[in-house]
Formats: sequence, structure tokens, C-alpha cells
Amino acid sequence: MKTETARQKRFFLFRKPDIFLAVLGVVTGTAEIFVSNYFHLNRAYFGYTILAACLFYLASYRVFASVQDEEPTDLRNQSAFVFILFSCLSLAFLLVSVLLLRASNSYLRGIDYISLFLGAVVFTVVQIVFFDTSAVWKQRLILGQILLLGIGFKASGFFQYPTLMGNDPFYHLDLIERFIDTRQFPQGEAYSSFPLFHVLVTVFSLLSSLDLKSSFFIISVMQSLSLLSVFLIGKVLFDQKTGLLAFLFLSLSDYQLQWGIQIIPMTVGIIVFALLLMSVVLRNRYRKRFRTTWTVILILLIVVMIFIHTLSTLILVLSVIILFLAFVFFQDDRNLQGRLQFISLTFVLIASVAPVVHWSYNATVPEQTFLARVVLTVRMSLREAYLGDVQMVSGAGFLSEWQVFLGDLGWVMLLLLTVVGILGCLRLFSKQATIMALIVLTCVLIFTTYGGAFIGLRQILPARWISFLYIPACIFSAFGIKQLLCFNSPRSDRALVQFFKKSWLALLVILTVGAMTTSPLRSMPDSPLYLEELSIRPGFYNAEVTGRDQALARQQAGQIAASSKTGRYLKDISEVDPREADTYQDSAFILVRQFDLRNGFFIPYPDYQVSDYVLPTKEFDDYLTNSCWRSYDNGEVFLYTVEE
Repeated sequence: MKTETARQKRFFLFRKPDIFLAVLGVVTGTAEIFVSNYFHLNRAYFGYTILAACLFYLASYRVFASVQDEEPTDLRNQSAFVFILFSCLSLAFLLVSVLLLRASNSYLRGIDYISLFLGAVVFTVVQIVFFDTSAVWKQRLILGQILLLGIGFKASGFFQYPTLMGNDPFYHLDLIERFIDTRQFPQGEAYSSFPLFHVLVTVFSLLSSLDLKSSFFIISVMQSLSLLSVFLIGKVLFDQKTGLLAFLFLSLSDYQLQWGIQIIPMTVGIIVFALLLMSVVLRNRYRKRFRTTWTVILILLIVVMIFIHTLSTLILVLSVIILFLAFVFFQDDRNLQGRLQFISLTFVLIASVAPVVHWSYNATVPEQTFLARVVLTVRMSLREAYLGDVQMVSGAGFLSEWQVFLGDLGWVMLLLLTVVGILGCLRLFSKQATIMALIVLTCVLIFTTYGGAFIGLRQILPARWISFLYIPACIFSAFGIKQLLCFNSPRSDRALVQFFKKSWLALLVILTVGAMTTSPLRSMPDSPLYLEELSIRPGFYNAEVTGRDQALARQQAGQIAASSKTGRYLKDISEVDPREADTYQDSAFILVRQFDLRNGFFIPYPDYQVSDYVLPTKEFDDYLTNSCWRSYDNGEVFLYTVEE
């Protein structure tokens, strides 16, 4: 006891971890801004966000001096009629927005739809911020509103165009069609070992007699329902208002729009991840017989995730390990109140071993063993991540820093609130192991997403990691808002002061949600324009599209050869392997990225599960020099025309 007390007095980190990390955040954010500007990256907005969040916290940390309870307001004592009226208005605005969208001939969400939809959001935010939400019936009513808003939000993007958007959805649609036709899952495909997504869509299509596009959307509905888990996590760890705000943020986040448009197996992975976080939190809150039930549920979730997606499973396993280690590190027997740790070592071992066994068992050829996949995938990733360099493989890759910032404005605002909420939790709940473990997991996901920017790596953000980060981030951002909302200052007892305080916080929530729901980087409004030539627009350089158009203009029947990575998006492409002359000599045009010539051509294995890069051979270089002429060159992409 004395040793622990002396250590806390001696080390500032133990006495005031929030202040220490806030100061560290100021230094880190400033350093990231300089690094990003030095290497001409478009990631400086992250540094500005961390810097602003930490400075705001240092200026207002007294708000987190104690846990704030919901305080009485003028609207608290209003009749239930007013509360229900706001709910009716919210649902009416949502219904009209849906009718307008369905009647529109445009492939874009128009300003009339956006205005009405945000009107429905405003009424819901006012209910959460201004009204007392302690009554269970009020919580259920708001949860129902947010659930409908979330489903409608995803549907607005998914059904705005008659076919699917994105390369991945088309690929999975083809697998499902073959599954239905042959009654067996195609062997040798990349997803032969991960058929759960396809089975769910197929079963729903057969039971409902709906077309496959409509059947895809059942995954979005399932995901919207699973996001209710963040309400339970927020309510159990903090209070019901935090849970409601977290559910609102997550249901209307820009990544819910993206996953709502491009429904893929990782959409199911997010469902399992959210349910697992809820299970590990709730397991620690019930008596022994209920903890056994939650343990069984956790094991089932791991088994289900194994059949969804490799990366989703990897993220889930790492999250389980991080939560377990963090809980063990922060737990204090004096504060556990007789409760067991929320993740057992046995479960961690099961979660770690089961995926490895499954992946090893499903290896069909020696080159595709689990170890080979890991080594080759890591090597491929390292070859793509050069200091201050990038291969532009996403829409954000060729945008300027300010374009990325404006496109991600909603996420930036949410991230700022998340940092403030995390620092506040460090001040108030440093003795609660469950909350501290969740903080550690969130910080690891943030570092995984943005860590490369600190050392000048300009690789595209690992977007699929970010989608998992949103779940805990929304919880902490909601806690930060709630703490500011219920903070009692010396003059806050005045009705006018209370009204203005709640008004600007409600406005902050509305602006954050509004920026996310209108994100241009997530809605992909220009995809339909290229649907006949491209299966996804944000997959390449603009120059590659221009180069291909020029090639077709010169010779409509000419075969085009390109790297396999480019060939995944452009149709009628012969995949170049510099070691095999017949892969490029029979083509009329050869489309090459500068990256291909410098770092190697992307060469996948037959099942596309692992891949490697092959440097151009002397024969290939001689062929380009002696038998072709460079008909297009913008410094990034070269189009070679074969001389006849």
C-alpha cells in the first residue's frame, strides 16, 4: 500500500495521466504537422486535430473534475406530449425525405433530401440534449428513431443507383450468383474459406424472393441493429445519455454511409466486433451464471468471425489480446468489488489459436500456407510503404490536404471529441480497469490508422481499420459531449445560461453528424458515370482512365496490358508479368504506372489471397524501348503503343 502510494506521488504520470498525455498530444500533434508538410503528405489534418483537442482539454479540464449527472432543465418537467411530438416530427421528416429520394431521377442525394433528413436528426438531437432521458420509454423511443435514421441513411446511398457500386460488391455478387446456380460455393476463390456473408445474402434472397441487390441490404439492417450495442456499453460504463449520443454518432457516421453503399463481408465483421465489445463489458456486470452465458456467446462470436474475413478476424483477435492485457495491467483488487475479469485467459487462447488452425487447415497448396500468407503479405505491404512516397490506390490519394480535410470534416470533429473524452476518462476513471482497457484499445486503433504519418509514410490510410475504430471512438466522444452538457459552473443555474450551453452543444452534435452524413469522400457520387468502363471510379489514377480512353480512341479492338492491380478495375485487361513475354507482346497497348517500373509489377497467386511484386526484366525494358512508343505520359502513368 505504501509503495503504491509513494509511486503515485513520485510519478506525475500516475497522479495526473490526463494532463501528461494532453501535453504529449500537443507535442505529437505539432510534430506530425511538420512531418506531413515536410514530406508533402495529406495527413496534417490529423496533427491539427490532436493539437486542437489537447489544447481544448488543457483549457477546460476542470469540466472533468467529477462525473456530472443530468441536471434539471425547463424541459425536464414538460409533459410527455412534447417529447412524443418531437419524435413524430422526426419520423415525419424522415418519411418525406425517403419519398423524395425515391421519386428523384438523379443518382445523387439532392439538397431537398439532405435538408429533410438533417431536420429529422435535429429533432432527435434536441430530445437527447434538452430533455430528461432517464425514463426507459423515452430511451426506447429515441433508440427506435435513431435505428430508423441509420437504416434510412444507409439506404439513401445504397438504393440511389439501380446496380451495385464498387469493385468488391460486384465480385461478391458474382460469387453469390454462382452459389445459387451450382448449389455449392466456388472452390479456389479468395473467399472459399469465408462464405458466411454470401450464405446470409443467399438465404435471405431465397426466403424473401427479393433480387440480390435488395438482399444485400439485409446486411446493412443487421449492422444497424448490432450498433445498439454501443448504447448498452455507454449506458453501463457511463449513463444513458452517453449511450444515446454514442448510438446516434455511430449510426450516422460517414463510414456507415460507405459500408452502406459498398456492402462487403467486412460489414458483417463490424457486426461481430460491436457485439464482442458489448459482451465483454456486460459479462463483467452479471452474476456467475450469466457470465457463463456471455462466455459461450464470446466463443460463438469468434467462431463466426473466422468464416467472415481474414482481416476482420485479425483485428478481433488483436483487440481481445489488447483488452485482456490492459485489464490485467490496470485492475486493482480493491476496486473490483468481487467481480471477475471480463476476459479470461482461456478465452484469449481460444480466440488466438482457433483462427490460426482454421487458416492453416484451409491451405490448399504449399505457397498458401498460413506462414507463407503472412510473410508475403507483410513483404508486399512494406514494399508499398516508402518514406514520403505513395501508390495512389484510392480516391483520397490524389487529393490535396485541404480536400481531404473537408471530405473528412465529420470524422475530424468526431476524433476531436474522442480525444477530449478519452482524456476526461483518464482523469475520472483511472481506477476502473474496464474503461481503461477500452481506452488502450482505442489508442492502439488510432495509432494503427495514423502511426505511419509520424514517420513520413504516405501510404493510404488503412480504411478498414478505421471502421472498427469508430465503435469505441463514438462512445468516448459521446461521453465528452455529455460531460460538457451537464457541467455545473458557478453561473450555470441561470436558465438563459443553461439554454445557451445546451444550444451550442446541440449545434456541435448536429454539425458533426451533418458533416459525416454529407461526406463526399464516402458517398462516391461519381461512380455511376464510369460504370460501363470501370467497376469502381476511386480505384486508380485519373491518368489511367485518360490513358485507356486514348488507347480505345486510337484502336477500338486493341488489347490492353497492365499490372494486375490496375486490371482489377479496368475491363478487358491482360495482366502483365515481366517474366512472361506472352503477357504483353500480344497487346496493342501497355498501361504502366511509374510505381510498376520502380518497385515491381503486382503479381497475385492464382487465388488472389497473397501476392508479390516482380521487378521489370531486361527483356521487358528492351521491348518497351525498341518495340513501343510512349503515347501518353503524365509523370505517374505511361501508355505505350506497340509499333506495328
